[in-house]
Amino acid sequence: MPNQQQTEQKMVVFLTEPDKHYQLASDCLKQHDQLSQREVKICQLCVDGYNLEAITEECTLTFG
Repeated sequence: MPNQQQTEQKMVVFLTEPDKHYQLASDCLKQHDQLSQREVKICQLCVDGYNLEAITEECTLTFG
């Protein structure tokens, strides 16, 4: 249909080993995936093993 905007939803999955530390390629995430600095921070927290509740506390977001 003309004049209707469609949004494309994307998802990123991180598989990590709990006893290792990883550093994201944040510049790549910002440029290639067009993530904001805040979104990159949330991705890094996921990689660091934070659960959703801990991420919401760290980023002052509402969990629910």
